[in-house]
Amino acid sequence: MKKIILLLIVFFIILTGCSNDGDKIDDKKDNTNYREMTSGEQEKLLNIIDDLQYFDFLGKSFRVADLNNQDVLQFTYELLGDLNGKKFAEIETLVSKYLNYSVEPENVICRTHYNVSLSSEDLYLYDSKTDSYSYNSNHLGHGGGGFRTYVVNRYVSSKVTDNTYEIIVYKGFSDLLGDVSTDETEYNFYATYDDAVEQKNPLFKALPSDASTKLEEYDKMDNLVEYKYTFKLKNENYLLTNYEIKKEA
Repeated sequence: MKKIILLLIVFFIILTGCSNDGDKIDDKKDNTNYREMTSGEQEKLLNIIDDLQYFDFLGKSFRVADLNNQDVLQFTYELLGDLNGKKFAEIETLVSKYLNYSVEPENVICRTHYNVSLSSEDLYLYDSKTDSYSYNSNHLGHGGGGFRTYVVNRYVSSKVTDNTYEIIVYKGFSDLLGDVSTDETEYNFYATYDDAVEQKNPLFKALPSDASTKLEEYDKMDNLVEYKYTFKLKNENYLLTNYEIKKEA
């Protein structure tokens, strides 16, 4: 009887050991496609994040798939500076290098416009016959102030899983830029766009050229906010799929 019990115990131990070994192998398999991001990849993605600055001014988390078409067109306008004479195909190609989004042609509104009259709401008009954009001559002139700020980024962490690239940064947003802004002016910088708009909870004051260094040196970590970008690598392009504000200051 004792021999039978002993054999059963030995058999149970062997079985348990095999099961645990199997779990370890599975864990390794789960982590096989995870790796650290290279410094070159980090630098490339941080440059892309600079180019994606328009989306910081939305002040919220979003999935790219949930963006509206106008926001994507506004992004191209911010990046190019002028859409007059641009073919829609050029805009479509530009979007395909940054976003996992199918953009559609339509007029581009003036986000900074102070007058809500329909005759001047559109900044650029789309012509389906020429597949191109032209400046709206009925658009009323106005100053350049409105929603923009200077934005600086500070690298926090990153990882790569398969073809998914995640990178987290801290940000500094300057006071909203007025009709006349200059790089020689010191601005307050804030952890979130909403704080910049409301001018509350400033982190530090700096010239735009010094703001990156100030943010790197800033050590009151509880006041900073994490921004997580998720990209998919497709046809050698890093396409933004998600933008997440991870915690509030």
